[in-house]
Parts: sequence; structure tokens; C-alpha cells
Amino acid sequence: MLKKFIAVSLFVAVFGFTQLHAQTVAYVANNTDNTVSVIDTATNTVTSTIPVGTAPSGVVFAPDGSRAYITNLDGSISVIDTASGTVADQNFAYQKLTAALSAL
Repeated sequence: MLKKFIAVSLFVAVFGFTQLHAQTVAYVANNTDNTVSVIDTATNTVTSTIPVGTAPSGVVFAPDGSRAYITNLDGSISVIDTASGTVADQNFAYQKLTAALSAL
């Protein structure tokens, strides 16, 4: 479990400090119902709710904004395609993350 925590922490450190431009939407992890809400920041309304893994707790974005990476309590990472608002990879697993980080 500690290895998973360290890997997820490194992932957030790598992608969590990317420069993002002004956004018209916000992604909010809903820990108790296993979803992410997409909120229109101009109107403060929820435009969609996307099912993700167990107890999502954090959201970070790819540098180009094309993907949102959601950390889940079960150690998985859900990947949302921000253009379509759909889950691109529901089971982005610990092994993929460590392989990606070791390639850096």
C-alpha cells in the first residue's frame, strides 16, 4: 500500500503543478458516490457527472488539458478525456503509473 501511495504522490507531483490557463469548467471529485462532477464555472452549474473508481479524492490534468487523472482510494487512477467528458481508462493501474514514472 505504501508503494501505491508513493507512486500516486509522485504522479501528483509530476502532473499536479502543470500550468493551466483560465478554465471554463471545474472537475470535482465526489468521494462518497464514486463520481466526478463537471461544473460550468460561468454559471456554477453541474453540466455532467462521470462515474469513476472507488472514493475519488484528487484531480490533476495533463499539461495540455486533454486528460483529467482521478486518484481513487482503491489505488487505481481513472482517466477522463476532457474533450468528450468520458472515461478513457477506468483502470489506469499502479503498474502503468510506475512504468510511466520510471520512463521519465
